[in-house]
Amino acid sequence: MKNKPFKRLSVWLGLLILVTAPETSWSQRRPPRQKSVTAEESQAASEDAQEKRRREMWNDLEADRNRHHAAQNKATRKRMKRSLKEARKQGRNRMMPWWKRVFSRRQYD
Repeated sequence: MKNKPFKRLSVWLGLLILVTAPETSWSQRRPPRQKSVTAEESQAASEDAQEKRRREMWNDLEADRNRHHAAQNKATRKRMKRSLKEARKQGRNRMMPWWKRVFSRRQYD
């Protein structure tokens, strides 16, 4: 019978620990609050991201062109250049659509 008070005390302490523990250590923490962002800041960040993507795409295109050019030997490069000039000469009498002249990267003579 001597163990009965100790048993009650341990049960009460156990219940007390179980009731209070989820509130302190086991509970979920709130996510940090987001900073308030104005519309101008948001638009500036979006434009910066677009410019960064555009720059990366252009760099990739230039790298691909350089790799393709490096894969050709000198004779092949000369032949490609000559055939391009001949194609331009042959096509000069044909009407080029205005959108190709305006929006093309290549300058048509």
